Parts: sequence; C-alpha cells; structure tokens
Amino acid sequence: MSNNLPSSDVAHVSPSPLTQAAVLGVIVFFTASATSEAKVYNCRSGDVTCLINAINAANATARLDTIRLTGGIYALKRADNTTDGPNGLPSITSKIEIRGKGSEQTVLQRDPSVNGELRIVHVAESGDLTLNGVAVKKGRGSDSLRTASGLFNRGIVRIFNSTVSENFAAFATGGVENAGSGTMVIVDSFITENMGVDGGISGGILNAGKMAISRSTIANNCGESSGGIANIAAGELEITESSITQNSTHAFAGVGILNAGTLTITNTSVIENGVACNLALPFAAAAASLELAEASLDLIGGIAIYNSGGNVTINSSTIVRNIPSLQGR
Repeated sequence: MSNNLPSSDVAHVSPSPLTQAAVLGVIVFFTASATSEAKVYNCRSGDVTCLINAINAANATARLDTIRLTGGIYALKRADNTTDGPNGLPSITSKIEIRGKGSEQTVLQRDPSVNGELRIVHVAESGDLTLNGVAVKKGRGSDSLRTASGLFNRGIVRIFNSTVSENFAAFATGGVENAGSGTMVIVDSFITENMGVDGGISGGILNAGKMAISRSTIANNCGESSGGIANIAAGELEITESSITQNSTHAFAGVGILNAGTLTITNTSVIENGVACNLALPFAAAAASLELAEASLDLIGGIAIYNSGGNVTINSSTIVRNIPSLQGR
C-alpha cells in the first residue's frame, strides 16, 4: 500500500543543514531551516505513485519538505507533464529534498517499456531541489525535448552523493542541463555514460547559468560538440577536486570541456579524453583569456579543453593523455 502521507514523526524530524558549496569563488551556505509545518514523506521501494503524490503535495507549499525513498527502482512509465518536454515526474516548483538510500540502491529511471521521449527530472524557475543519494537514469529525448533528458534545471538544484547516468538525447544534452536562470551545485557525485548527439552540445553536462562541481567524476560521456562538459556563453562554472576523464565526441570542439563562458578549474584532473574521429583541436584555441598556475599539461594531440572566446583559469590541476581518438571505444 502506498504511503504518500506525511510520516507520523514529523514533529520530531528536521532536515539536516545542506552541505556548503563554493559557487564561483563565493562560499554560499545552503541551510534548510526546519519549521513546525515541514513535512516528511516516506515512499516504499519502487512506489512511483507515492513519489508523484509527494512531489505534488510538497509543490503546494513554500516550506522545505523532504521525500524519503526506500531503496529500489522507481520506474517511470508515462509523462506526468510536458513542461519543456515530457517529464516522468512532476516539475519541481517549490523547495523539496528527495533523499534516497544511495545511488546504487535508489534509482529514478524511465521504464524500458516506454518507447517515446521521457525526461526524468525537471526543475522550474521557482523550484529548489536537493537530490541526495539517488540515481537518475535512462532518460530519452529527441525532437520535442530539446533539453537534457536526465535533469533539466531552471531554478536551484543541489546534487549530493548521487549519479546521473545512461541518459540519451538527440538535439540536446544527455545528462544534466542548467539553464541561464539556474544555479546548480554538484558534490560527491558521478555524471557518467550519458550521450547527446545530432546537435546535442554535450553528453554529460551543459551549463548556461551558475554551476559549481566539487569532488565529483564526469566520465565516459559522449556528445556532438563536447563529451564531458559544455559551459556556454554567459555560463559561470567552477570545478574543484574533480575528475574529467574518458569522455568522447564524434564531431567538434572540446572533448573533456568546451568553454565559451567563465571557467575556473582547481585541483582537478582532465585525463584520457578523446574523439572518435581524426579531428584534433588545440588546447584553449581562440582563448580570450587563459591563466595557468601550477598546472601540469601534456598537449600532445590533446583536446582536453577547447576555449571558444571565453575565460579560463586553471590552478594546481593535471591535464594529460588526452588524445585524438580512443581506440576500442
């Protein structure tokens, strides 16, 4: 039986303060203040109806509510709405934390029986979502989606201890997209094995807003223009203590990272990114501003980062073994 009602111990449960995150050099503290009205919703393993009902109930209030998901696969079989394309879950329009048992145990994914397009998570401009200990997988997008099939954000998103993987999109990004109005923090997470083709700018991440990535891995993504991350014009991206590795592209631009905005990389490894064709673009070509400090670079055939008129600062990082092609991939 679905349990989509607030738990009986609400009065005794307070959401924990969220992890502080560095956003573009400014320490921003995201603190969830518990109130007597805050509610906690508990959903049993795989109970999609409970999850949808809990999101709708939480969206109806301005407080921060928490949805706790037991381990299991929450398989989305149909579109709940068509905001920016078909979404399997209700668009997040309020303050919500979705907390799982870990990304290997709690999985939000498109059901294999769904033939058409289906994004997993959508966050509206008024939305404020925290994902903690959850996997977002197997979203699919094409003509009508045109934005990321895994998670698309116009508001505020924090991704902690989570995984976004195996999402596919044509004409869009496979994994995560942060729109110009969006702010996103990714900490201790994995963005892996996503694909964006046929005009999709990036496989793993597309950022047009403000984004900070810390202690995370962006790996094995494939995109039309950038395999791992695309930070487009007006985008502000800070990457700290992370790994950008084994991403690939079959068309044009930066395999590891494509930058046209403002990019700062600190204590990060950009390693073994490559393309499937013979095109090899130079590191930081057409750079408007490029600053290196204590960085180890190996540029032999490398296309780790392609800077298209943006600003790049690299501190104490390693950029090696990025090659024109990755054999066997």
